Amino acid sequence: MALLLLVALVGAGVIFLPRVVYPPLTNEQLQYIDDTVVRLQLKSARSALEIEFRWQLIAMVAIFLTAGVVGFRMWLKK
Repeated sequence: MALLLLVALVGAGVIFLPRVVYPPLTNEQLQYIDDTVVRLQLKSARSALEIEFRWQLIAMVAIFLTAGVVGFRMWLKK
């Protein structure tokens, strides 16, 4: 049960946390930019930041998971 809760929390964090840290640009924020190409570049850059942050979260989870497995195996060998 606790493992399922942990997986759900990690999954929710990987999905929702990047949107909280790097929220999408709103139309109000972009209304002062006249050039459509620049608007698309800004939206694309924000999306790239969100994706990069998501991959960093996944990498951190993998590192912690690996450390936990190694620690557990060392504990079992005692």
